[in-house]
Amino acid sequence: MSADPEGPALTFWDHLDELRTTLFHISITTVVAMVACYALSDSLRDLLLSPFVKAAATIGSGAGSLVLLRPTEGFVVQLKLALFAGLIVSSPLNFWHLWRFISPGLHENERRAALPFISVATLLFLTGVLFGFQILAYTTGFFLQFATAEVSNQWSLSAYIGFVTQMLLAFGIIFELPLVIWILARMGLVTQHTLRQYRRHAIVVILVISAILTPPDPVSQLVMAVPLWLLYELSVLVCVLVLREPGPQEPVSDGAQDDSLGTAPGVDEEDRRESTNDAAASEDPSERTDTRGGTRG
Repeated sequence: MSADPEGPALTFWDHLDELRTTLFHISITTVVAMVACYALSDSLRDLLLSPFVKAAATIGSGAGSLVLLRPTEGFVVQLKLALFAGLIVSSPLNFWHLWRFISPGLHENERRAALPFISVATLLFLTGVLFGFQILAYTTGFFLQFATAEVSNQWSLSAYIGFVTQMLLAFGIIFELPLVIWILARMGLVTQHTLRQYRRHAIVVILVISAILTPPDPVSQLVMAVPLWLLYELSVLVCVLVLREPGPQEPVSDGAQDDSLGTAPGVDEEDRRESTNDAAASEDPSERTDTRGGTRG
């Protein structure tokens, strides 16, 4: 796409060339960030292991430990962590490269709406990831409790890291709920009445999930339940604000004026005269009046 929206249109091959350049810049940025993050992969691994360490310390003996099941597993986990962190660190610059490629093909109103949309989506996702990390120790402790005298916890490091990343990704997506509701409300697929109608069901589901994934004390359950409930209420508020937005005022056409007078648009004068004559012919003769002499006695 042309860097200048007002410039000459590019050919198909020009677009492919710009796309190739954009993907090359994104690849270089990601690789550089990945190499830089690999030097910090030990610290990142310890950070992701901290919920397991905290949960195991709470449970005590029998909590189990993490193991390496393959000779290359430790190295592969380090590479995955470096790639995961590199994608996150390089994402702002990668989005900028994509924006330079896409923005010339957008209308002005689309360009104005895209940046706030991306900013809000990013903020909600990061908030969900941080919230998910805060409750990760409770979630890990819940799954560690299934060990018995005959069955011990021997999780592989790769499986645990995969579990952590999936949990963080899931909470990041869940926190996009207000934005999803905004889109559905704009499309007319969801109303605030629907969300209010199922509010009690949503609260019950939130409480059940909080009771399962947190310790039995009420404080821990509320720490997880209250943010999820506020997220649902925020979705209701977003839906209300969207439906309150005034729609575009359409000018009244001549056809609409004809409808208000009881005449269908597109009916010409001759058709209207024929309809009047047919109505006069079907009228009862006894009810006719003489326009020249009044009603005959």
